[in-house]
Amino acid sequence: MQHVCKIYLRIMNTSKTLNFCYCFDSNFNTQAFISLISLLDNVNEKINIYILHNTDYLKALIPQKILNHLNLNNLEIYKFNNSNYVFPNLNNVHISEATYYRIFISEYLRNVEFCIYIDADTVVLKDPVGEFREKIENFDQEFVGARSEIILDQLNNIDLNNKNNFLNRLSMNSDYFNAGVMILNLKRFREFNLQNKLLKRMGILDSKIIQWDQDVLNSYFNGNYIRIDSGLNSFASEFNKNNIENIKILHYLGSKKPWLTSGIFENSSKYYHLNYRKLFVNYYHIEHKWILGSLKELLVSFYTMKFFNLDNRYFFIKELIYSLIKINKANKSR
Repeated sequence: MQHVCKIYLRIMNTSKTLNFCYCFDSNFNTQAFISLISLLDNVNEKINIYILHNTDYLKALIPQKILNHLNLNNLEIYKFNNSNYVFPNLNNVHISEATYYRIFISEYLRNVEFCIYIDADTVVLKDPVGEFREKIENFDQEFVGARSEIILDQLNNIDLNNKNNFLNRLSMNSDYFNAGVMILNLKRFREFNLQNKLLKRMGILDSKIIQWDQDVLNSYFNGNYIRIDSGLNSFASEFNKNNIENIKILHYLGSKKPWLTSGIFENSSKYYHLNYRKLFVNYYHIEHKWILGSLKELLVSFYTMKFFNLDNRYFFIKELIYSLIKINKANKSR
């Protein structure tokens, strides 16, 4: 009888609607919308989506194709109001304070027990629901489930030095996880007042922080997390045709973003632009950090033949020229 009850409870737990959370600011709206449509198109059931954002008008910008999606059960958006903190290592970097919003998720999602956090620079290729449910069922006292990015047993002394000796820097002695996709036990976060503890750890680390809140989380948990499969957080730098079948969530980690010419010619970028076309009229999403740098990357792509990885090269050249003209006009009007 006890065994039957346990099975029944498991069925009841898995029938709950899954909760997904994104944290981003206005600079990443387009990228987040692309991730959202890829998620909704690939899940096989209705889900809840929560967003922490730096404005209170985001919903007016979200495409109707997302808002009216059959797999969207509920969408809630919260304006981030904890900007009175000094967040480390944000000067002269491409990252904004929005990366630290993850520390505050349990405060905003007060009635949510578990959520699956996903970075805005991801696209979902296959339904991840089953694997997420299975991992959530395996949680006991743990706070976080994530993919290991640095595994101590696989490092030699040279590797440790190349990683800026993160063990000493963060006072750790265990593996280091990537925070781009995480299962968060928010109930436990609130029970243990983890938000304040993480903020305290952030203040202690301060100038030692390199990877922003990811460093804070790893320093605090020090290897005490549930390991998730790499297919749920597959780095674009690892992408190749041989492992595409194993990828459920593709994460454009690092500087080679698919909307920049540093990354747009990579094979993995096509999945980003395929989802972009579901929402926008252009064929490619193109942005520039530096115009001369973009042109240099274009020339390099011809030399390496990566330019010919593009699905429609005519549209790319056309839209690239338009984007450069648009930037030039904006600069002149200042």
